[in-house]
Amino acid sequence: MNNILKLAPNTVLTYLEYSHNNSETLLPYQQHALTPEDFHWVLARWPDKSVLLRTLTYEHYLQLNQAINQVPTGKRKHYRQALNAIFMYLYDIAQWQLPKRTEKLFVDRDLVWFTRLSEQAALAYDLWQGYQEAQDNVLKNQAPPCAAQAALTIALEVAPLSLNHLTAILNNPACLERTGQQTQLKVFHYQPPSTTYQETEATFTRYHLTLHSYCFLDKYYQTKPPSLTRRQLLNQLNEHISTAPYHLGACSAPQWHTLFQSLWHHRDNVPPTLLKDISQPERHVDFDVTPPSPKQQKKLLAALYQQDWLTDKKRNAIAVSSKPRWPQRQLIKQRFDKGNTSSCVIPDLKPDNVLEHYLFLYCRELILYGGVQRESLSKATITKYCNIEVCFNDEPLSYEVAIDQEQLQQWAKRVYEKQESDTHKGLVHYFFRFLTTQALTDHLDIDAFESPSLAPTVDPFRIPLTALHEIVDALLTHSEGTLLQRLYCAVSAIIAYFAMLRRGEALRLRIKDIIPLSDKSTAFRITVMKTIEGDTKNHKARTLDVVLPESMAILIHIAIQLKKGCHSHVPLIGFDKETMSSRQLNYLLPVTRAIKVNCGQKARYHHLRKSGIHLSKQQMLQLAYLHPTHDLGAYADLKPMLSPEIVRKKFNYWLEGRDDREINDNLLFDQFTRQVGHQHYATTRWSYLHGTQWLFPYLRPQQASSAQQTFSHAQLRFLFGLSSDSNDLSRQLALLSEHYSNLSISDKQKHPLQLSEHALRAYLWPTKTNHNSESVAEKANENPKYYYQQWGQSATKQHASFIDQLFLNMRMKNYFNFNVLSQVWAGAGKHSPRSLSKTQRTALSGLGTITLLSGKREVTAPNDRDNKGSLIASDQPPRSSLQIQVASNARNAGYFEAVFRQPEWQWLACSFALTVNRKTKVARLLNLVNTSYAKGKEKVTVIKQPEGASHLSITLTPKFPVPELVLQQALQTLTS
Repeated sequence: MNNILKLAPNTVLTYLEYSHNNSETLLPYQQHALTPEDFHWVLARWPDKSVLLRTLTYEHYLQLNQAINQVPTGKRKHYRQALNAIFMYLYDIAQWQLPKRTEKLFVDRDLVWFTRLSEQAALAYDLWQGYQEAQDNVLKNQAPPCAAQAALTIALEVAPLSLNHLTAILNNPACLERTGQQTQLKVFHYQPPSTTYQETEATFTRYHLTLHSYCFLDKYYQTKPPSLTRRQLLNQLNEHISTAPYHLGACSAPQWHTLFQSLWHHRDNVPPTLLKDISQPERHVDFDVTPPSPKQQKKLLAALYQQDWLTDKKRNAIAVSSKPRWPQRQLIKQRFDKGNTSSCVIPDLKPDNVLEHYLFLYCRELILYGGVQRESLSKATITKYCNIEVCFNDEPLSYEVAIDQEQLQQWAKRVYEKQESDTHKGLVHYFFRFLTTQALTDHLDIDAFESPSLAPTVDPFRIPLTALHEIVDALLTHSEGTLLQRLYCAVSAIIAYFAMLRRGEALRLRIKDIIPLSDKSTAFRITVMKTIEGDTKNHKARTLDVVLPESMAILIHIAIQLKKGCHSHVPLIGFDKETMSSRQLNYLLPVTRAIKVNCGQKARYHHLRKSGIHLSKQQMLQLAYLHPTHDLGAYADLKPMLSPEIVRKKFNYWLEGRDDREINDNLLFDQFTRQVGHQHYATTRWSYLHGTQWLFPYLRPQQASSAQQTFSHAQLRFLFGLSSDSNDLSRQLALLSEHYSNLSISDKQKHPLQLSEHALRAYLWPTKTNHNSESVAEKANENPKYYYQQWGQSATKQHASFIDQLFLNMRMKNYFNFNVLSQVWAGAGKHSPRSLSKTQRTALSGLGTITLLSGKREVTAPNDRDNKGSLIASDQPPRSSLQIQVASNARNAGYFEAVFRQPEWQWLACSFALTVNRKTKVARLLNLVNTSYAKGKEKVTVIKQPEGASHLSITLTPKFPVPELVLQQALQTLTS
């Protein structure tokens, strides 16, 4: 990591100037008094330990102050000003935690900000009245909109943005977006000047656009206006409001921003926290969705339960003994020398070092898709980025380390710290960023490798609820994996989503930590706390209530019921005594793969938690704003979970039987952050709540697409693209509204029309009728037992393994013992079970009849009698066994090896009884048994008989006590 805070003075000064232009808050220094040498002097004395944690403790603060106080000259004042400027930058942009003593260095900007909002209330009202009148005139005359009018439309109807952002939007037509019938405004964030090696994508957020705003901005961009500077826009705004109908005085750039915010606060009653959210785009980061192609989905889906970390001993030995070939070098040569890459095969994923595989994929992605800033990269650039194997000398990355979050983070830290130059650190950082998109390593946290002087990165994405349904369905119905593995994968995805859990928290969740609020309830109370396997991220326990769709709640009930009778500290997900690494591989990795199948490579397991947090936020806003039927737009997938019944059930612990209006909604953000497990709402907002367009229907419900609104004829002509005197409006309205077509001519002229934006959007941008089959989400919502049926039916779609058959038989006969099932599973190949192959079935037919020998309860020896002389029965269960009688020859030995020496039957111990005729030579047959049948210390006995053919009796006895039902199922599996 960086041991010195690398921060350019120009970066600090540029930001503070930018901040000053957005508000009238006085800054605690004078810019002109500072020189680069002042900053360098302070930064050279910066405490090393604070850099890695983005935290300045009180001790660090004293250390810096003491260094400044030792300066005997007037430079002390300059150094202190430089220190204060750095504090402000780190607090605002880099999101550092500063000691409370530094608060006196800042003006209380929140107090100043809110005071100015109140002072501007009257002026904001005058501006709004003038704007409405001016808009009526524009619609009637349909004159081309000017920059001032477009800026006011954005600031008063979309979001109260600063002049810096308004200028950038007006200069960039790409900010206007329409997807189907949804209209949005894409606003790019302020990017501080960077002097570091890091290459970052431009971040942005999106705002909802009303239909009028979209059409107005679209018309403005069609005029192809010249580019503006902030100063030019300021002058045009002041000139615009100086005339009718405004007649207002000029404002400075910071005053304009305050005026816009004051209008939204007083007109729409927007609370301060949400007002800051919409007025400062940098508080939210949005994302673009790039779903995989059908061909990619099919390929990814086939590998859902693929165990690519398991290899045979021979391949493993080769992998260990051979050095990596680093085939990405050959890939670069093929691409730029011969123009193709078809001859380069993706290297295998070796268990001892996966870097060879991922460096090749990284190189191929750069060749195909380019980098962060350019779509096509030169050979020199790709060579520089990809031929970095020297950075990993003596630091291979094994499969076992890659799947474990803590071990992977430690490995990445070691690799990063070994790099001696910033260039190598940058190259390693780019590769780490690629690793976060791969299913195996998507839990790598690269925030630790970001420059602490820059804003922390955020990985924005949201998994739609409809996509979660697809993910659960794919996990349950895939042809690979055992029934319990499929169930636990689905449960881990569901729990992580609705309970907002991190990877480790989902795996460590114990039976006692999840309590159904009733027998068949869809509501559960979940406690997330420290266990012997690990701790929560902030070392604090939290309790939350969740409500699931009924179809998914049934799966959770099944998972809980399966472990009825187990110790309450047993994890909900996984077999008894299954290791954490095994559960990570077999219950989280398939979920990650399923997520990437449906949502693309950038999606990962942690996005389940992010998406659940977004849903929880929506449910809280539903409770506070009492708008259960507001339009959701791009978030329509959440509608089933936003009904009044679901919301009341989720917050029943808070409502306690009261009406929704009776709760103290001032505690909304505190309740939210407590359940999420964060200390501050700012953390949740920045890292988890992406975009802002979902806020608009709550803040301005009268402008929501589904709300009935009054439209004048002038407005409708403008929206339809008709001239101000067009007579075609009546015909189009008749097509749009049956009610309008039935009105008389006089009524049509006199009365304004009541319509919803949704109806207008459907008329302006009609969508094709979707004849696709019913989606998984629709099926699950209609049939609560859908997933349970899908899971049960999946067992009949293949020749089930012995473990699956035993599981089904135990449940069918109402004798389910999870501990016994776990013991058999542990000795039967664990997560590598398979059904009997054709070769094994042939071998079984050759071996002949297999019989079940029922065990008899053993009795104690004579000296273990009670006082009355009766035998005392042993506590041990009956020891039944399977027996096969075969001719002792090499062919039968091969048959036995093909079946019973495979992993799925290693829970059975073998013993051999060789029965020989007295005339037969024992040595030859005994040698054959010892070399071809028996392994290790397995017992071999010889029984001589006076007459009859020689034969070999093979007894298969469980290595641990099991009920006879287990052996009955084994016999049925072997003889079916």
